[in-house]
Amino acid sequence: MQQKETERADDRIDEEFYEELSEEEIQDEIASLYRRRGYMDAETLCRIDREIRIAEQVLRRRLGGENDRQEE
Repeated sequence: MQQKETERADDRIDEEFYEELSEEEIQDEIASLYRRRGYMDAETLCRIDREIRIAEQVLRRRLGGENDRQEE
């Protein structure tokens, strides 16, 4: 239970971090995370996978918002 709460708090921190970055910076971070995956233990690998998911969600949300603005 404690671990899940900690993971959720970490996810919120990661999301706030990615919200501050530009689209290009987010893409660079995602690429860097994928490169680092090959050198990680299982626990760290799970954390990196969650961080990649969060970064991709922020990027999709941001790009989706830009598409909405372009249509107007």
